[in-house]
Amino acid sequence: RMLYDALTEAEESVARFAGIRAASDAEPPSLDGPFWSMTLAAGEYAARAQVDWLRDCLAQLDELPQDRDL
Repeated sequence: RMLYDALTEAEESVARFAGIRAASDAEPPSLDGPFWSMTLAAGEYAARAQVDWLRDCLAQLDELPQDRDL
């Protein structure tokens, strides 16, 4: 259950970053714009990587036999 909750949170982060990106693209250009964009990109990459990792973990768990001894 924890992984599913984490996936939901990570997907929400991806959506939040997309909203921030869309809003920032509508802003007028500024001298610090490229640096702000790079910082935003770091968050976007991290959130997408977390989503990918969690989906991979859940897929691997789905492949485990259900009657295994833990």
